[in-house]
Amino acid sequence: MMSVKLFEFLVIASVSLAITFVLFKKLDSYAEGKTKFLGGSIRYGGSLGGFLLVCVVLFHSYSKMLADGESTTIDLNGKWDIVLTTGNDERRSGTATIQQQEDSARLQISGEIESTIKPPSISFSSLTAVLRDARLVFLYETSDRQIGIAMGDIQSDKPKTFSVSYFDVLSADTNDDLEGGIKFSRTK
Repeated sequence: MMSVKLFEFLVIASVSLAITFVLFKKLDSYAEGKTKFLGGSIRYGGSLGGFLLVCVVLFHSYSKMLADGESTTIDLNGKWDIVLTTGNDERRSGTATIQQQEDSARLQISGEIESTIKPPSISFSSLTAVLRDARLVFLYETSDRQIGIAMGDIQSDKPKTFSVSYFDVLSADTNDDLEGGIKFSRTK
């Protein structure tokens, strides 16, 4: 199966080729470029120069557009203490690590929480996690194969605490704890 990145590359290359064909076959045009390569330089012109120019401009525009749509000023990167409150008001503590590249809206969340069914703890990790505006949404899976979704609003760019609500998928729930909340508190 073709990867998304390869597909995007092929689409941009095809569009560049079509634009270059129109530019150099149908219109009166000429382009020239020079590139340093292995200590020397390569000169190219005509339709090859036009193709490279159009391709570079399209790739730059496309990557800039994606970067703008996937960035955030919210910083959740680091270690967190967590308190899980079940739907039955039972409280369990644990720890979590959130990995986030600077300004990236995509995250990786993992951690451990106390367990009454399989002591001492159950680990969890996000299958996918994303910040959209001030809303954090992530799909999670636990070490005992429970899956679900968690979501919550982030109140500041570098919060000391935030909370999410979680909802287990009914068919994957093994501990009769379908929903509850998790409070994250940043550790020093």
